Amino acid sequence: MSPKNKEKKAKRSSEVQPRTRNGRTHSDVIDESPDDVTAERKILETALERALFRWFERYQQQQQRERHGGGDEVRVTVLISTAELRKKALGIARRLGASQELLGLITRTWIRRWQTRYGVPKASSTPPPHPTQAADVTITVTAAEESEVPSALQEESDVPSPAEQLRRIMRNGEYSADQVYCAYGFQLDWKSLPDRTLEETSPCDRVWVLMAGNRTGRHRTRMLITGRLWRPSCLRHVNMLSQPVVYAGGGSGTLTPDLFTWWFHHEFAPAAATLHPRGALLVVEQAAFVPQESECVAPDGGVRLVVYPKGNFGDGAVLNHGLVVSELRTRYAMMLLSSVSVNSTDHQHASLVPDYLRNFALKDAFPMLHRSWLTLRSETFLRCWERVASLTNDEPGLCPDTPARSLVLSSSSGASPAHAQEDRMMLLELQWLSHDLGLEVTDDDLATWALDCGSPDAPQNTVKTELEDDVSEEAVSGVPTPAEAADHLAQALLWMETEPLDPALLLVVRDIITIAKQACPVNLGIILPFA
Repeated sequence: MSPKNKEKKAKRSSEVQPRTRNGRTHSDVIDESPDDVTAERKILETALERALFRWFERYQQQQQRERHGGGDEVRVTVLISTAELRKKALGIARRLGASQELLGLITRTWIRRWQTRYGVPKASSTPPPHPTQAADVTITVTAAEESEVPSALQEESDVPSPAEQLRRIMRNGEYSADQVYCAYGFQLDWKSLPDRTLEETSPCDRVWVLMAGNRTGRHRTRMLITGRLWRPSCLRHVNMLSQPVVYAGGGSGTLTPDLFTWWFHHEFAPAAATLHPRGALLVVEQAAFVPQESECVAPDGGVRLVVYPKGNFGDGAVLNHGLVVSELRTRYAMMLLSSVSVNSTDHQHASLVPDYLRNFALKDAFPMLHRSWLTLRSETFLRCWERVASLTNDEPGLCPDTPARSLVLSSSSGASPAHAQEDRMMLLELQWLSHDLGLEVTDDDLATWALDCGSPDAPQNTVKTELEDDVSEEAVSGVPTPAEAADHLAQALLWMETEPLDPALLLVVRDIITIAKQACPVNLGIILPFA
């Protein structure tokens, strides 16, 4: 190569390379081997074929239910024209992130091969033959009938409202109760207790919480906690991989659409897709922090978001978030009071609880919030969906006319007697723990406190100035070295061996001691002859 050509090549490589839709530069695509490109295209093409067939099956089942109530007495055969199938295949391919090369391969010939491979009946230009049985019905959908095509075949501009989409999904039984999740986003005061005598919590003690659980309560995602500080003092030396929650701080300290989208793709979608390979649905009420539905779709299209209008679905069906939030706050407050009791020797001191809360850090609240979230009753999740029973095949009579918005002490809350009694006993237990620590908590105080469910309608404040930490550097710099941690754990292990504890706990401590010793720096000077 001549020096002139080398200079031109170096100049071209120094320029910024444009990127493709997949985030790779064009030079990366050029350098990619033909075998890799062919393999990637085959994977996308296979995923497209399967997604198109799943859509066809769902559409045929929908026609069966709409025309004959889902019975097997009448079999409906749907014949869709090649043009309509090609239009739907192109839409699915774009959502999967297909390249222009793959989009160009989706021709009428490709559609006919797909119909032959998956056994999909083909629509011909001639009228379809008469059914062989009187109980069979054939529905033909052609390009000429585009004005009469159902909404499932229309462009995205004609897609029904989110509430109508959710109504159809739940009525059609496309997702089971385990596959339908509800997202809960609200403000939480992590130092709040049902006692009016305590000082009012400062704004910096409020955080935003986001989590999701399915209708049965069998699966619950990790909590996302959003605070005002990028890195609070209590978390300055903490590796967040060791924490049971996800913390995202800074900025306005509130949930935002970008943060919700990140949580959906990195936390919710991977966990839901692992448990439900056939797909999952995340339902959330419209709020300021909720993004567009198109931004929250898994790469394979199996996990997606449905946003329903605020208030209700238009027919009185309401998702009752307050029950989950109220029970979470109640269980968290009980754990907080129990921690005060365990870590204090003088239980009669008047300022016992305020003194403890003054030194209580956000890091200490993480494990309590995690345990509170996991110990929620499964029945509470089911009760949140009682008013939505009209959208499914459930009996509408099971829905209470006035559902309880939170845990209450009275039995006239609209809940069943068994649930009302369980709610009442939980609140009474919180009241008893408060009285044991010298707090004056009346029934009215408890009822008022339980109704504070951290509504997501709280004003979304603008970006605040970063607060200065009151904790000194000396207070947070006392992190022990690995050798010191191993010595302390060894002393704790001696005490644990004298108690009737679970052997698994002792094994965990021994493993942690080994990890701490392995993290100790090795002094190589003692083994060098010239040291």
